Amino acid sequence: MNIELQLDYKTILRNSSRPVHLVAKLTAPAQPLTQRPRPTAFTVVLDRSGSMSGAPIEHAKQACREVIKNLRPEDYFSLVVFDSFAQVVIPLEQPVSRYGWYQTVDQIRAGSSTNLMAGWLLGRDELLKAQKTADGIAPIRKILLLTDGHVNAGITEPDHVEALTRAGLEKDEIRTSCLGFGDHYNENMLAAMSKVGQGQLHDADSPEKIPVILADELDGLQKITVQNLRLRIQPKMFCNAWKQYGDYPQVQLPDARTELALGDLVSGEERYVVLMLEVLPLPLLPDGSLPASLEGEELVALEFAYTSITEEGADLRLESRTSSHLVRIQGTQNPADVVHNAELIAVIANQQAAEAMRKAAEELANGGDADAAVLHLSSAKQFFVEVCSAGTNL
Repeated sequence: MNIELQLDYKTILRNSSRPVHLVAKLTAPAQPLTQRPRPTAFTVVLDRSGSMSGAPIEHAKQACREVIKNLRPEDYFSLVVFDSFAQVVIPLEQPVSRYGWYQTVDQIRAGSSTNLMAGWLLGRDELLKAQKTADGIAPIRKILLLTDGHVNAGITEPDHVEALTRAGLEKDEIRTSCLGFGDHYNENMLAAMSKVGQGQLHDADSPEKIPVILADELDGLQKITVQNLRLRIQPKMFCNAWKQYGDYPQVQLPDARTELALGDLVSGEERYVVLMLEVLPLPLLPDGSLPASLEGEELVALEFAYTSITEEGADLRLESRTSSHLVRIQGTQNPADVVHNAELIAVIANQQAAEAMRKAAEELANGGDADAAVLHLSSAKQFFVEVCSAGTNL
């Protein structure tokens, strides 16, 4: 597994405390699946109507993330969402920016009515952008419709819905498979669409079913190459406190380190883990000069532990591995030396936004505390202003 560690500020002013962000980019080894005989273009059409609020939309978003994670490099993907109207939120392209796609999915929230066919038609239009390869091979085109099927806006007549789905197959070779979410999804309509679209109807009423469903629809899932990944964190001399941007389970170890359970990574998957570190004032010598430290001051020690999984013929090889890293930070008396790493702005901002939205949702769900929810979102907004201001002043 490849591990890249970066601070948003590698150098800070001495004799002053401040927060910095540590970004760990983790990339799993590639273990490619067998190539399909033809490239495949997938469009997920996701229902964000009011009837999907709660568990159904969260399960649908999880299914969408799993589709993204298991795309092959030669595949194409787009995402359309709909409620009263439809919108392309990820235009059709190959999977070169999966992390950004995950953030887009995380931001989907339930809306109002269910204009299902507006979403399907926009998904069809995205798939029509998938052109033949240089060898003249036409791609397989497939819509994955994630919905409860309770159509109440736009085209609602079952005969018209079936006719459009059938025309998509006969004219444009677009297959339609439906994943039904919720306890009372419209099975009759979704079954009819799947039948005339030469796809399948899947009962997706629980998250446990999603991997099996997608293994069928995607012709197999990417293989896990990093299993049970854990990050062990030990603050050093100049780290006063830290927190994660995420909801990874964490536990205190007997040696006083904290362990985050990061889960598994599939072949070629990239994952970002962001920590906020409160840095104590870096000292000056009594005469005001800088300490003679070329390496910088110790900030935090990290240890990544995981099981590496590789294939050797028909056999699997499992090997336990650890990777240790000591993160240091430099001090300066010259403000011009304090430079913000602009490459990390989007990663940190996205993780902070997801954290704020998650906490706001928890406040509303647990006690309906709207004021506390607004406070979380307001603090995130202020963070964006500060971080973007730092980036534009480089």
